[in-house]
Amino acid sequence: MTSPKKIETTAGKRRKPAPKAPANPPEQGTPEIIHVPLPPKRAFNPDRPLAGNSLLQAQVQHFHEIDAQLPDQHKMGIAPHQIRTEGEASEYIRKITARLHEYHSGRKVRKAT
Repeated sequence: MTSPKKIETTAGKRRKPAPKAPANPPEQGTPEIIHVPLPPKRAFNPDRPLAGNSLLQAQVQHFHEIDAQLPDQHKMGIAPHQIRTEGEASEYIRKITARLHEYHSGRKVRKAT
């Protein structure tokens, strides 16, 4: 029979200090550029069913709730259950976002096609 392994804890030990700021921080007001790699081409498939994508379904539901709060002339009037693919979800979110911006900027709303 082997003896149980000793479990090391951090209780009572000092943590390592936080990393120091860079030696040459960017100038005040100049944002640091962060390079983000492009997503793979398979990441977006406009024909992929929305049924398996709970994050995108939640976003569609969220945008539907936003749409319901807009004045009538800005509303899309599309129910979330009518959106069946990633492409339809993308278009719906794009249109609601545009209408939201138009509403808050005071510009005249264009009829979505």
